[in-house]
Amino acid sequence: MKGWFLPGYGLKRWIGVIVMGSFLGGLALGHPKGGSLEFSILSLGFLLVGLGIYKLITVIDSILRKRGTSIGELYLELEKKRGPKVTAIGGGTGLSTLLRGLRKYTGNITAIVTVSDEGGSTGRIRKDWGGIAIGDIRNCILSLAEDDNIWASVLKYRFERGELKGHSLGNLLLLALSEMEGDFLSGLQKFKEMLGVTAEVFPITLSDVKLRATFEDGSMVEGETEIPKTGKRITKLEVIPSKASLSPKVRDSIMKADIIAIGPGSLYTSIIPNLVFSEIVEAIKTSKALKVYICNIMTQPGETDGFTVLDHLREIEKYIGAEVIDYVIVNTGSFSESVLKRYESEGATPVRLDIPLDCKRPIFICSDLVLERDGIVRHHPYKLAEVILGLVKEG
Repeated sequence: MKGWFLPGYGLKRWIGVIVMGSFLGGLALGHPKGGSLEFSILSLGFLLVGLGIYKLITVIDSILRKRGTSIGELYLELEKKRGPKVTAIGGGTGLSTLLRGLRKYTGNITAIVTVSDEGGSTGRIRKDWGGIAIGDIRNCILSLAEDDNIWASVLKYRFERGELKGHSLGNLLLLALSEMEGDFLSGLQKFKEMLGVTAEVFPITLSDVKLRATFEDGSMVEGETEIPKTGKRITKLEVIPSKASLSPKVRDSIMKADIIAIGPGSLYTSIIPNLVFSEIVEAIKTSKALKVYICNIMTQPGETDGFTVLDHLREIEKYIGAEVIDYVIVNTGSFSESVLKRYESEGATPVRLDIPLDCKRPIFICSDLVLERDGIVRHHPYKLAEVILGLVKEG
């Protein structure tokens, strides 16, 4: 509201007209005779109030448009602030896709992000600087920024030559801000402020952790990038060191949520790494929020080869317990032949739906959620968000 009452806008003038009209209306209504003069004064009062309100709205809308918004957009922002509290747990492209959809409908979003990635730009930064993986966190914040934010576009840039080849500019800036501020969470806050993001984004832990998988044959492999290379069935996933603790506020965000969304994302490298923390499992079980698991659209080579929807759910339940999940969201949309062939050539297939006939909990929500773009299949962010938030309204 700063500067709104400066001369030239007309706000004070039309507020004065409304006050005058209210005064005349009150004067006429309070007169005991109630004759034609009083009726004329009352009519004039109503006319002035109506005119003043109309002109006031017009002036406010004009001011907002000059500042890059409008009354309609302001109303939508206010509606979003009253939206459901959603805490999303995961990592990778799946989580950032979900967040992009959710931000259209609610302003009360918290993302809890896995931090065990060791590949690409993130892996190089961890090797040189230590600490947690920052790539997924950066991706989540960029997906929560407005589409026309120039910084969001710039920070997606990835260098293509020289010593910086492969590095994401966003990763380097987040690292720099963390160093300047003295700790990662303070740097993260500055990064969010640059992009105008008000949603909360928390790393699952601030400890420098690594994944360790145990396979059916008893062998073990450490490192997120190494686990899928074995092609073996995973029987247990854990983080090293095992005493790593949750980041501050992670537990509170789960307890205060209206809905907890787990997934979509790589089952063993994006989702379950968050669920190996006993504190987060306890919070999920204790929270009164609706618990939703969003199943992947495609299997992932080296991790979930041949997995059905039920296989995905059972793996989640190994870590959080049975009958904790209230709803499972499943895609039933179709794919183009060219996309299917492309994925099959890479060892991936659509996740098959296999709902038990006697299943009472969780409830399976089936919907066409496919978004095909440039030969890649993703969840449609807005359709997915609508399904999730619809559960809050129904529940």
